[in-house]
Amino acid sequence: MIYGTTCGTKYDYDMVESNEETNYRLAVLKDRNGDLSKEWYIEWYVNTQTNKVPQRKRVKIPLIYDTAKARRNFAREEIKKINRLLAQGHVFVDKSFRPVAEFVKLASVNAMLFEALYNQIQVSQHLRKKSGGSYKSSVNEAKQYFIDLTKQQQSTFSDIPADSLSKSVILKIRDYYVTKG
Repeated sequence: MIYGTTCGTKYDYDMVESNEETNYRLAVLKDRNGDLSKEWYIEWYVNTQTNKVPQRKRVKIPLIYDTAKARRNFAREEIKKINRLLAQGHVFVDKSFRPVAEFVKLASVNAMLFEALYNQIQVSQHLRKKSGGSYKSSVNEAKQYFIDLTKQQQSTFSDIPADSLSKSVILKIRDYYVTKG
């Protein structure tokens, strides 16, 4: 059974039944000491199917609830749903995480990295309204790293094979942007 309310689909996680023993902590409201200027959230800990150590999960209380009473009423219903699923032994499946190797598998064998990333963003059904644009901007920034690198080497940039991306290349891109500011 898939759980698909605010705590599920909004954050690309689904809760599914598990036959294995689950470790969890019940959901609780974190109301930031009643401060309405801060985001309130529901927090709980539960296993994922791939990781048997409980991981923290959060659901933000939508800011359309502008009073403490409204936020608590919303949270009360969500907490009941979450805790019921936890007691029934549900765990999380993280559908949003895909290792780089899976991007390569999704595209053709000879796929180029940025082409594959743009295609994956375009076909992803788990993105919220503006997330696609944010991801495209991040891909554009990574692409800019390679453009700048090829300018330093006095050559022209062309897309790189997707299977050539390694952890060391990702760390170089990160360091590039940290030093660039």
